[in-house]
Amino acid sequence: MEDSLVNMLQKLLQQESKDMTDDYSWQEKQLKTELELTRDNLRTKEMEVLAMQRALAVKDDELKTVLGKLDEKERELKQTKEEMLKDGNDLKKLYTLAEERIGGRSIADLAIEKLQLEAAQLEVEAATSALEKLAEMS
Repeated sequence: MEDSLVNMLQKLLQQESKDMTDDYSWQEKQLKTELELTRDNLRTKEMEVLAMQRALAVKDDELKTVLGKLDEKERELKQTKEEMLKDGNDLKKLYTLAEERIGGRSIADLAIEKLQLEAAQLEVEAATSALEKLAEMS
């Protein structure tokens, strides 16, 4: 009976050992599967990060291009503004020179003076023509 009891105990221990080994194998397989899924997820995330870095680099280049264009437009605007100020100053100088030349006379006075000059030129032409006719007659 003792042998039978020892045999029974051995069988129980073997069965328990086998169950534990099966349980360990199952857990090991489960952990390996979980590890592989985690690796796949990490690879996917790494690919996503690389894609985002590339997209970010493209956007960074686009931003640099836009900022360069903005700087150029600002320089053009500044140059145009300086030219406008220069043109304004030149017009003021021209106006001052014109005022000095015409003195305190108004535009109406200048128009009358111009008409008087034209009338005088016409009188000179008429007189010249009359003299030429007199010269031809004599």
